[in-house]
Amino acid sequence: MRAMRSGSLRSEKKRNIRHRWLKAAFCAAFICAGLAFASVSVLRSKGLMFDSAPHISEYPCRGALLSENSGRINWDRFNESYISFVYIRASKGISFKDRQFENNRKGVVRSGLPYGFIHDFDFTSDGGMQAEAFLELIGDLTGQLVPVIDLRKNLFERLFCSDSRAVSERLSELIEKLSQAAGGRVMLWVDRDAYDEYQSLAGNCLILAEDSDTDAFCPDWTLLAYSDNGSSAGLADKGKYYTELSAGNNVTKQELEEQLRIKNDNN
Repeated sequence: MRAMRSGSLRSEKKRNIRHRWLKAAFCAAFICAGLAFASVSVLRSKGLMFDSAPHISEYPCRGALLSENSGRINWDRFNESYISFVYIRASKGISFKDRQFENNRKGVVRSGLPYGFIHDFDFTSDGGMQAEAFLELIGDLTGQLVPVIDLRKNLFERLFCSDSRAVSERLSELIEKLSQAAGGRVMLWVDRDAYDEYQSLAGNCLILAEDSDTDAFCPDWTLLAYSDNGSSAGLADKGKYYTELSAGNNVTKQELEEQLRIKNDNN
């Protein structure tokens, strides 16, 4: 009897251990599934994952957004691809300059492609000073495509840039000064969160939208950033990509240039 009781206790102990392991495994699987879902949601909201790309037959005018993350560019080969226009990241805040800015500016001018520049908005810095730094960097805007202000927040900015009134004042000043320099127009690069938060400041601004479900929150976008995995023989460094852009439905390169190119006041 004692041996039977001892064997029964050992069996019950094994069952309890197995039950705890199964419970722990289930909890771990549930947590992993939740993290995976959250990651997909973040990627989609940041424009790094999309349900599908705009079809080339309906959206033929494609562009590239380049930064230091794209590495070095072989502009002779890049110009041979289907790219119709280029936007280049120039600066962030007051003092930061993209490390490939000078090379990209020289290259795109030589390529003959229509181009414009992007300023990454610093939510903590004076808007007027940001505008002055950006305009000093890129020079005369005549002939360029309208400048873009990137309003998407990184994790730090989401957590700590919560003074919406102060941020709105800085952004309003930046928009006003860039608009004056660019013939009255700028473009705002937004995801869903940025669009919801700063829609009241958009006014006459054009929209570069970034979301897998763009039409649901911004039906009047001018440009769409639909992927960060653009590849081209013109990318000189392995493992580097560019952000793929698309103009609107059936918009041609000529129509896009007419809409976005900054003209001389005398023209």
